[in-house]
Amino acid sequence: MTYRVRRRRAPEAALVAIALTLAGALAGCAELSARGSEPGPPPTVAPTPSPTPAEAAPTSVVVVGDSLADGEGFDATPEDPGSWKMYLDESIEVTGGWWRNGATTVNMADNLELSEGEVLVVMGGTNDAARNVPVSDTVSSVKRIVEKVQTDAVILCAIPPLAKHQAAVRRINTALETLANDSGWRWIDPWELYRDGDDWTNGGSLDGMHASLPAYRSAGIVISQAIEQASIARVR
Repeated sequence: MTYRVRRRRAPEAALVAIALTLAGALAGCAELSARGSEPGPPPTVAPTPSPTPAEAAPTSVVVVGDSLADGEGFDATPEDPGSWKMYLDESIEVTGGWWRNGATTVNMADNLELSEGEVLVVMGGTNDAARNVPVSDTVSSVKRIVEKVQTDAVILCAIPPLAKHQAAVRRINTALETLANDSGWRWIDPWELYRDGDDWTNGGSLDGMHASLPAYRSAGIVISQAIEQASIARVR
């Protein structure tokens, strides 16, 4: 007898499973291939640090004055506890000038050497008033002071009250203010907060001539502000 060998057929369910497995594998490969062709995220770049701004150089100032600028224990006047100069802002550097206890404007003009600074601050005339120096001499001396300084800005300051020489103080301040206005200089009254008419306010002075520490501090702040304004205007 002849026997025919019959091949066994895989169940349809098994075939379907195999087909689905192959299809899923192929789809996964295609997805990975597509993802590989897409550009990745841009590399992270660290920000460039901003340069630290250089510290501004202090404003160079030439100071000319008397015991009101001297102070700090150097004027040998017990009733004078300091000076307005010791309260100038830290951004200001006094680089030259001349100041002495008891100096008149004539003394200042005679002793000041040729100087240079961004701003010149002049406060003189207190001893002129106390010694009855003619106002015309005071004005001439201040002009000579300014001529000796190479500067971009001049600040001329009012002198403070003098209890025993009120009329002389008024004449000198009036003349100096006119000089400043005519010359294009800055005119300021650093003592305004402690000035009561022709006299000091209560607590403004220990002897009617020299300022108290609060008055010096106030004057130093006012003068510092004027120097700052002059410095800003200079660079415009």
